[in-house]
Amino acid sequence: MERGFYKLDSLTVFELALQNKNDMYQFYLEKSNQLVNLLSKEVFKKIREDEFFHLQRIQEGLDQVKKGEIFSNGSREGLRKSSRECFDSIFSDIVQDQTQFASNWLSDIEIIDQAMALETGIHRFFVTIEKEVDDQKMKDFLSFLASEEYRHFNFLFNTREYLQGIQELFPQCSQD
Repeated sequence: MERGFYKLDSLTVFELALQNKNDMYQFYLEKSNQLVNLLSKEVFKKIREDEFFHLQRIQEGLDQVKKGEIFSNGSREGLRKSSRECFDSIFSDIVQDQTQFASNWLSDIEIIDQAMALETGIHRFFVTIEKEVDDQKMKDFLSFLASEEYRHFNFLFNTREYLQGIQELFPQCSQD
């Protein structure tokens, strides 16, 4: 117990992680309905899918710990795609839709700003809590979750930059 720090047990870590990730999932679920721009909606859909996967993995870990089993930190294959790749993939499908240039995106940018702040906070949570556990598999899992939040932040940042750039190029887009 150096410098007043204490190590967290696995059950507490999973319960805290589950609560935080559920809040993130609910945010993306609720805010998706408030978005105007198709790009924003698709970005939120992709992040919501990631958050659902994370919730499942955390729940699996929690169930293992509650049964007295050792946390296995199973496979995460197929999940990792860079934020740039995700953005480019979604963007290329949507860019053909010229009707998107007639939307008011200011509310989307505000919602994206909220999401970026939440992603920063949850990233900080996972980085901090990783330091409070001894189990290496748990540390690896928390590190993975932290990197996912960082990836989400970058995904949102790319989306925000695109929308902001369009508003600057076509000022009428920010007015309806």
